[in-house]
Formats: sequence, C-alpha cells, structure tokens
Amino acid sequence: MVTRTDTELEKAVRHVCYELQRMDQYVGVRVRARDRAVVAACFEGFYLHLRNGIEFLYSPRAGRISASDYLGPNRSAPKVKRLSRASTPINRHISHLMWERVTDPPPGSYASPEWDSAEFNRLARDAFYGFLNVLEGRNAEWAGRFRTRLAGDIDD
Repeated sequence: MVTRTDTELEKAVRHVCYELQRMDQYVGVRVRARDRAVVAACFEGFYLHLRNGIEFLYSPRAGRISASDYLGPNRSAPKVKRLSRASTPINRHISHLMWERVTDPPPGSYASPEWDSAEFNRLARDAFYGFLNVLEGRNAEWAGRFRTRLAGDIDD
C-alpha cells in the first residue's frame, strides 16, 4: 500500500464527499423528474456514484482512493451487507455491457424494490457514517474534515 501525503488525502476528501453528495442530488431529481431521459440519466448516475462509494468503503486496490487510506492498511469500513453485495449487479446491469443483462435480467424492473435508489442512498449514508465513526476513533482530525466537506456545497 502506498502511503499518501496529507495534501493528497485532503484533495481526496473532496472527491469522496462528491460521490455522496451527487447520490443525494440524483435521488432528489429522479423523484421529481417527469422526462424519461432525465429519470434514466439520474438512475444510471446514481448507481455509478454508488458503485464508487462501495469501492471506496470496501475494495481497497492499488490506485484507488479507499477507506483504508484513512483507517490504515488492511482496514475497511464496517460492512453493510446489502450495500457491499450491490457492486456485482451494478456492474452487470449498469456499468458494463455484460451478457448477464440478457441471460440473467434483474428481478422485476429497474423500478422494483431491488433497485430502490432511495434505500441504497440511505444504506450508503449509513455505511459512510459508520466509516466516519471508526475514523473518529483513529483520527478525529480527518473525520472532521470529511464532516465539514459533506456539510458544504457540492461545487465548493
């Protein structure tokens, strides 16, 4: 694992928080939208940012910003089972053009409870705040930086 500088970690805070803030926006716009193209764009955009959040929390890999960059090597955020398992269907049915879209369609439609973006948004927030609570015990300064950034405007 590469040790990052405080400057790199500070810049990464902005990108991590952007993912959560953008998910909130997409859920809100999708609920209010009437145009099918806007609904579809918000749906896909939401799941793209959710996937990034899941990878941050649970999938430390070389070159990726991850919770372990803040928590320490071989540490990840507390698992939220349904959320941690969501990457596979997101990859198969949204992020990549996979044969599973044809051979193994998701149960119900993309409007079904299995694809409830408001519920996934809640789970992602719970998981992220679980990460912050663990981080608070290890490094309150970094936890505070995340909290301050989340409280700000997405475009700051």
